[in-house]
Amino acid sequence: MYPHLRMILNQPSLVAFCLFVGMSSGTAQPGLLSARQVGPGVLHSKFLLSGPLTVDVLSVSLREPTVRIETYRPEGLTETTDQAEANDRPGHRVLGAVNADFFSFQTGWPVGNQMVNGTWVLGTRSARSHMAIDAAGRPFIERITFTGSVTASSGTTFPLAGVNIPHRANPLVLSTTFHGTLTAHDPVLGACVVRFIDSTLTAGDTLRAVALANNPGDGMPVMPGTAVLSASADTGVAFLASHVHIGDTLRLLLGTAPGLRGITQIIGGCGRFLAGGRDVTDSTSRLEGITERFTGVRHPRTFTGFDRDSTMLYICTVDGRQSTSIGMTFADMASFLLSLGATEGFNLDGGGSTTMVVQGTIVNAPSDKTGERPVANSLQVISTAPDSLLYTPTR
Repeated sequence: MYPHLRMILNQPSLVAFCLFVGMSSGTAQPGLLSARQVGPGVLHSKFLLSGPLTVDVLSVSLREPTVRIETYRPEGLTETTDQAEANDRPGHRVLGAVNADFFSFQTGWPVGNQMVNGTWVLGTRSARSHMAIDAAGRPFIERITFTGSVTASSGTTFPLAGVNIPHRANPLVLSTTFHGTLTAHDPVLGACVVRFIDSTLTAGDTLRAVALANNPGDGMPVMPGTAVLSASADTGVAFLASHVHIGDTLRLLLGTAPGLRGITQIIGGCGRFLAGGRDVTDSTSRLEGITERFTGVRHPRTFTGFDRDSTMLYICTVDGRQSTSIGMTFADMASFLLSLGATEGFNLDGGGSTTMVVQGTIVNAPSDKTGERPVANSLQVISTAPDSLLYTPTR
C-alpha cells in the first residue's frame, strides 16, 4: 500500500512538505517519480517501475465534497483533451480525464452502456462489466445490460431493445438528443416523436412522455426534451399504430439488469480483473468473452480501481509499445492496484487510445505515432471548488 497518497489527500496543506521529506529521506514509495496535488482531494502521481513501466495515477478522495466522477460523451470521436475542455467551466472544472470505453471506428459509438449524470447515452445488451457511480458518489463494478419497455395509455406494454442503438433488426428503440439526427442510413418502418414530462432519462425510473407526431422524416434532428420511438420490425410498427396516438401519455421504463436505482454514471470497458482484493481475471473473462490473448499480453492500458469502502478511486494509465514502457497484462494491473490499496479493478480501452489529461495537459505518452487518438467517451474527475482553491497547472 502507498500510505503517503492517503496522507497527502487528507492533509492538503502538507503536500509540499510531505513530498520533500519523503523523497529526500528515502522513504518515498519505490518507483515514485513525482506527486502533486491538482485540487482538493485529487493527486496526480507518476511512477517508473521495473519493466520498464511508466504509470500515471489520479488518486481521488471521494470523501472530498467538491469532487465527483462523471462520464462524458462528445459528438462522434473526439480527443480526450478536447472532451475535457468541452466539459470544463467555472464551478465545474475538469481536473483530470482519461479515455474510457472501447468503440467502433465506423459508427463512432462506444461498445458498452453509458450514462451521463443520470441520462442514458447508450442503452444496449451487454455481457460485460461496467463501472457505475451511485447517487452518493460511490463507485461499483457490475455486469450491466439494458432493459426497457413502453407502456401505452391502453395498458399494453412493448419491450424497448435499447437507447440510441442501431434501429436495424431491433423491433423498437428510443433515440435521444445524443443520437443526433434520424437518417436514411438507419431506416425505420414507423416512428413517433415523444416529449418527456419528466426531466431526466434515469435508470430504473418510469418516465412519462406525451406522443407528439408520427413518422418523422429522415434527417430530422432529435430536439432537446424529446425522443423518437423507432420501429424496424412489423411487431414494433403494429404496436405504434395500434396503441400510440398523438396526445397519449406513455410510460417508458429505461432500466438495467440487474435492477439498479439511483445511478448517475455508467461506463463500459473490457474486463473486471480485481474483486475483493483477488485477481479474478480468469473467472470474469470467461463470463465476458475475453481471451487470454488480450488479458495476458502487455499493452498500453487505461484502468481504474477503488478501495474496500469505496472512498478512494484510482484512475491509471500505463504507457506501452515503447522502449521506455512496455505495458501491462491484467495480472500486472491487479498487482499495481493492490499496491495502492485498491481491492476492485476494472479495465478500460487501451492501446493507442490510452491517454491521461490533467488540467488540460496530456501527462502520459500515447503510443500511436500520430499522437493522441480520438475516442468515443471519457471518464472525468470534476471539481466544484472555487478556482482559487485549485492548483496552477504544470505546463
